[in-house]
Formats: sequence, structure tokens, C-alpha cells
Amino acid sequence: MSYQETIKQRIGKNKGRMLTSLEKHQGNIKRACRELGIYRSTFYRWLKQDEVFAKEAIKLIECSKKYHGNAYLQELAKSFEEEDEAIRVMLEKM
Repeated sequence: MSYQETIKQRIGKNKGRMLTSLEKHQGNIKRACRELGIYRSTFYRWLKQDEVFAKEAIKLIECSKKYHGNAYLQELAKSFEEEDEAIRVMLEKM
């Protein structure tokens, strides 16, 4: 395997990790990049250069906007990531 192929594979893997991190951080680019040690400029360059990556990243960012501005929905979404008991407590608050 050539050096260029190795680099492309590593970049592809990092892009996948970035998408996972974006989902984890609810579309927050700054937090996702910080978690992975990737500069935001790198993220934006990937958006410009890779149409498939851009579509997936934008979809994650747009989906997360549904929760921004609504603290209750954010709290509810967090509770689903924790334990079943937390879900029960949140539902009781409704």
C-alpha cells in the first residue's frame, strides 16, 4: 500500500469519527473538533472537498437544531442517553 493510500484511509477514518462526534455533541462543531483534536478549518475543508461527508455532516447539524433553543427538549434528549430511570423521571415531569 502506498503512502498516499494510507493517508486517504486515515483521513476517511477521521471523517467517520468526526460524524460520530458531531452526533454525540448534537451538531456542535467546536466540541466535536475539540474531542478529536481536529482543527475547525480542517472540518470546513472536508466540507468543501467531500460532497458525501458534507451531506452527512450538514444533516447531523440540521437535525440538532431542532433541540437548540428548547432547554426542556435538550434535557429530555440527554436523559435518553443516561438510564431508564432518568427517562421515567423526565416523563413524570410532563
